[in-house]
Amino acid sequence: MLLKPKKLYKYLTAEGATNFFSSPTPAVWFRLSNRLNDIYDIRPVGSYLDGFGAVASFCLSEVPDSAPMWAHYGSNGQGVVLEFSLPSKFFEDFPPMKVHYRSKRPTVRHPREALITKNSEWAYEREWRCLTSLPRPGEDKHQFLSSEQVVSVPFPFDALSAVIHGYDSHVSAEKFLTRPEASHVKERVCRPRAGDYGLNICDINDVRHILEERAAAAWGRRQGST
Repeated sequence: MLLKPKKLYKYLTAEGATNFFSSPTPAVWFRLSNRLNDIYDIRPVGSYLDGFGAVASFCLSEVPDSAPMWAHYGSNGQGVVLEFSLPSKFFEDFPPMKVHYRSKRPTVRHPREALITKNSEWAYEREWRCLTSLPRPGEDKHQFLSSEQVVSVPFPFDALSAVIHGYDSHVSAEKFLTRPEASHVKERVCRPRAGDYGLNICDINDVRHILEERAAAAWGRRQGST
């Protein structure tokens, strides 16, 4: 049995985060396959170009502290990450599925595999995805935005547990976090570690990184003098 993580994370660019936090009606966007950054994603061997065109996905990651993910999807640390808790109605309605990474493309004989299989070169994303289809005519909550090729779903505030700022972010979430629906949401920051290549997720007011940087700098200077 596949154990789902307790948290999943959505990386946003600086521009995307700014637009999201300032929106009076924030939403989750499920993107159609023609707007995904992998040209083979949800396009199995033997399918027509639009064979899976009605399937839209909301892509998340298992980790909030991946340097490549921050570089590729978080504007090189200038964006933010949204932290979601899985026990929520949103993830009951849209159960996340783990993406598998393979060197061989799936075929139309295995449509479910086609929805959750990607090239092994993308394995660093550690992706889980939620899926939906195009909304039916007259459906109020879900909207298809043709200009963006996305299905827009009202934002699940109850599922959001934290906003994590990038290590070089200047995006303000203040207005967003003062909303009554976001009163439970914590504000954190992703900071580079002082002594190795890793990243730490800290509370926004945690100043221990300053002491760690001083200690690491002093240690480095001692190494250079020996």
